[in-house]
Amino acid sequence: MRALISVIAVMASLTTTSLADSMIIERCGNTQCADWYSAYGAYNIVATGGCHGNPGPPGMTSICTDHALGRAHFYFTNQAKRCLVRLENTATRSVWTEVTCTW
Repeated sequence: MRALISVIAVMASLTTTSLADSMIIERCGNTQCADWYSAYGAYNIVATGGCHGNPGPPGMTSICTDHALGRAHFYFTNQAKRCLVRLENTATRSVWTEVTCTW
């Protein structure tokens, strides 16, 4: 019984420490620079409005960003659609984080 409790505790800690993907977009002169952050590293990506194929991170097949609605969705190889929402938005920077897809 004690071993079972230990296994459950370890499994619970693993599920709560997983990192969601996120994105930060900053103004770079007359354009936008976007950085993608995941548990596997940080990557520069294309995140101007609309959809883009092969945006940069290994395995990411596409990303679609809707700046007006503050939401985006993206796909990785062999994964279902995943989504981001904009949490912070200033004149020079926006911060996006992964959420459950509702659109």
